[in-house]
Amino acid sequence: MNKKGSIQLGINAIVVLIIALAVLGIALSFIMGLFRESRETYLGIIDRSDLDFHADSIKPIMFESDDVSVKAGKEERMVVSVYNEWFDASANINLEMISCVDSKGEDAWPPNQPDLAFISLVALGQPIPSGTDSGFKTIVSAADAGSDERGTYICTVQAGEWDNYLKMVNSEPTPISTQIIVTITP
Repeated sequence: MNKKGSIQLGINAIVVLIIALAVLGIALSFIMGLFRESRETYLGIIDRSDLDFHADSIKPIMFESDDVSVKAGKEERMVVSVYNEWFDASANINLEMISCVDSKGEDAWPPNQPDLAFISLVALGQPIPSGTDSGFKTIVSAADAGSDERGTYICTVQAGEWDNYLKMVNSEPTPISTQIIVTITP
């Protein structure tokens, strides 16, 4: 048995193992970074200094535009600023579209049945320090509904404290709200 050859083979195996582990670690950190970045890009929190507009105590919810046009079956991204004067700094503040009214003044879906809504708004909740505003990346989407649902709606968006089950907490303070015009096009 050639001892010099077996030692050389053992050293080569160790070097290959170390290189393989290093490559695996680099690949995993790269993939995790992609997932983290895509989540923050798609839906997320915006640094306050990056906002072009700011909500305040007079207008506590402010959209980058008060109206949005969404193609049926598609989605549009919007930025929203929410000012916190009423909630605890540790509260998980989020946004919810609670109702929409069409141009005839009729409810777009039955009251208290948001699962029947064909217009929706999604955002990631976040704590907002008291006395400041914070930016939300939101997605406004319209289901691929029939021609009866296409048109212009005035929708009420509410900001409030959410629990861990993604449900609005119905307690004091009362959630704040604003309205946005949503137009669904073919």
